[in-house]
Amino acid sequence: MTKVWNERSIWTEDQVVRVKPNQTQDGVVLQINEEADKNFECRLYLTYEEAKLLAKQINDFVSDNSEE
Repeated sequence: MTKVWNERSIWTEDQVVRVKPNQTQDGVVLQINEEADKNFECRLYLTYEEAKLLAKQINDFVSDNSEE
């Protein structure tokens, strides 16, 4: 059965980051677009396990380095 889910977007001052399934739906794509340069696009292809590891590493980094 194919999972159906919508892409998620995060807007910063200068960038839009989209999280969406890859074409085969066995992983995710992080797509980064620059607002100042509409021709700039960067993509990072991850398996679900790689995405979970990256999310954990980002969460750990933010927890260790934020003042909250």
